[in-house]
Amino acid sequence: MSSTKTLELLESLAADQWGIITTAQAKSEGISRLQLSRLSERGVLTRTRQGLYHLPSASFGPLTDIREAWVALRPSFFPGERLSEENDVFVSHESAAIIHQIGDLIPHKHTFSTRARKQTRHEDILIYNYRNANEEDVLLVDGLPVTSIERTIADLADEKIEFNYLAVIVTDALRKEGVRIAALAECLDASAPVYGYANGQAFIEACQAEARSDEDREEIAHRFATSLAVDLGFKGISTTLAETLEALSKRAGSLAGGSVLEEAHATQTEQINKQIRKVFLQYPGIANLLPSADLPPSNPAAKALRELDLTASAITPKAQATPETEAHQESKGAQQR
Repeated sequence: MSSTKTLELLESLAADQWGIITTAQAKSEGISRLQLSRLSERGVLTRTRQGLYHLPSASFGPLTDIREAWVALRPSFFPGERLSEENDVFVSHESAAIIHQIGDLIPHKHTFSTRARKQTRHEDILIYNYRNANEEDVLLVDGLPVTSIERTIADLADEKIEFNYLAVIVTDALRKEGVRIAALAECLDASAPVYGYANGQAFIEACQAEARSDEDREEIAHRFATSLAVDLGFKGISTTLAETLEALSKRAGSLAGGSVLEEAHATQTEQINKQIRKVFLQYPGIANLLPSADLPPSNPAAKALRELDLTASAITPKAQATPETEAHQESKGAQQR
């Protein structure tokens, strides 16, 4: 068989296996180990681990290593044969968390489970044997059999991983579509006492409190700002302004003579600053948050924010008690007229 014909046959065999082929699979179709070695020497195939090759059509990504490990555990079986086997090996624990994109674990080994007993000589693979898993516990993700999010978290909790890692995993899981707190709490009921909590619900609440990340705090700040904008009648203004300024910024480089744009921008900025100063006077605590604003120096609002920062710093409880706000002055002037 010519090399071209051999490669065509290999590609058809690995079509449902992400472009991965094993020497055992190739042998079952009459392709020898020597033929694979020659194709590898020519750079047509890429050997990634013992008895396993990538074809030219192979797809690469964050799950490639896990896929290779799964194929290597049953090298003579094709995907359909593996998935139909009652005691098939499925991805679980840390590797399942990676596939579901929950948590930030970096496992030293690829983790799998089986309902029976399975041994391996691959040093980078860990197998949990005699696992009790029903059909709802295992699902297919891009062709890989993987424990569900709920089962994955329950398995990790059973292994007593550090609470702070588990907290991030639980919090990430609750952001996933279809994951219900009640179902997850039920899965954690058995492990909750080990971590010092009465039940799964209390466990989840503790995880959420522990996993307050920077992103969580930013989300809270965004919600606060949105609520404040509604209170002040500014809803929609900030979004509209941001979109407008972004569009203007993109066009500014092509405008001849930017005086009109600069004048319009200066006028708009002053109006915004006036409104923000009113906010500071009405909500003095907000001024304390201003130094944390992280704007690039080139941002049109950076100068205004720095000026407002100085203004806010100059406001003391004593000073706040004596000056009249601009809104008060305007109201007083209207009454006098």
